[in-house]
Amino acid sequence: MKKVILLFPLLVSFYFISCDDSFNPYAPFTEDYVLNGIVRGDTSYQVVTLTHSYRPNGTDPLAYKNDPAIAGARIELMYDNKIYVLRDSSITRTDTSQFDTPFRFFYTNDLRPDVNKTISIKAILPNGKILEAETKTPNVSKYGSGFFNGNSDYTFPPDTGAKSYVSWEDIGNYVYAPDININYQVMGDSTFYEIAVPASFDEDGTPKYVKPTKDIFMSFDTSAVRKTLDELASKYGNKSKLKIINITVDIQVYDEYLSLYYSSIRLGMDSFTIRIDNPDYSNIKGGYGIFGCYVRTVHRISFRSAYLRNLGFQ
Repeated sequence: MKKVILLFPLLVSFYFISCDDSFNPYAPFTEDYVLNGIVRGDTSYQVVTLTHSYRPNGTDPLAYKNDPAIAGARIELMYDNKIYVLRDSSITRTDTSQFDTPFRFFYTNDLRPDVNKTISIKAILPNGKILEAETKTPNVSKYGSGFFNGNSDYTFPPDTGAKSYVSWEDIGNYVYAPDININYQVMGDSTFYEIAVPASFDEDGTPKYVKPTKDIFMSFDTSAVRKTLDELASKYGNKSKLKIINITVDIQVYDEYLSLYYSSIRLGMDSFTIRIDNPDYSNIKGGYGIFGCYVRTVHRISFRSAYLRNLGFQ
């Protein structure tokens, strides 16, 4: 979930359209409509936002205080020959630096898409304007259980080297967003817990987590796992209270459109890069915005029993 949450601030950029005319306060203004939605394959709860573009008085977009969200529209998701009509709702806005009204959105709690499925969206605005888009969930089941290939490590620590590797089949021109976690239980508690594992630590101890990538492999330092286990032991104070289960590498596979959008915004940039020609990538017919989806798949790595025993864990 973390990765997708980070994508929504990027989508907010469509609130005000940054084409060439937008930088000219004297150019004619045409109101455009912005539809954003990321359909998640790991939940039945789906959220869509609908707004219109606006022009502030002057050059500061934060000076505009009228909420551009559109209420009263009919938004439909079409999936597997069924139409899901989204409900109009709102929540308290956490950031009121520009808008102080509740944050408006549309949602359904009834759609959890499978892999390799077409999903389309249709928004009918109160003024009759129609916005549409279509996407398809990535086919991570194309290789069945073999999505993660034989070059991946399945036990920890690996037989050789100071890194563990996970690789997968190339199923398309997608962006892959991995998360690494150690799963464990506390004695007397049936709940399963997890703790995030960075790919590595800097010399000053700063954790470095895996970033979304178009590569079809990733690696993480074995020392990062050891340090995370030490932090876990320090948290609970007694290693014998903990049952370490495994390591999971959880990968979100972004669809074609979400991958293209993310690539246009993030990939290929570093801390020294300043984008002055950031494209407004959109796949919305009749407006602007992004309609995309992602699916999730998990690779499990077992701990060697002797390794855990030597560290004092069960």
